[in-house]
Amino acid sequence: MDFEIQKMKEHIYEKRKPIFEIEKWLNQTGFFINNIITDSFKLRFLNGTAMVYHFLIQNGFIESWIKILPDNRANEIFYEIEVQLNKIAEEDGELSLTIPFSTIDCFKI
Repeated sequence: MDFEIQKMKEHIYEKRKPIFEIEKWLNQTGFFINNIITDSFKLRFLNGTAMVYHFLIQNGFIESWIKILPDNRANEIFYEIEVQLNKIAEEDGELSLTIPFSTIDCFKI
């Protein structure tokens, strides 16, 4: 699984660059940063099945998640993930997915 963990880290980096890198890019391209706000919100689901088949998850995440996994095991792994998430939801009464985000107030100098 070391290879898959590395692929996951690369995927996260590709989709969500660290704020300091974005600040650097903005400064290098002539932007002045007034303020940066970092926050998060939660998506709440009845269970893992509801999460896995949710429109946002299907359209925004599943394809890239599948690419991380070995081709011949993707279905098996996703099934097991869904089962485990369903257990968590049953114990906790819901399944919550935290989505981090940042807003950057800036202008071109």
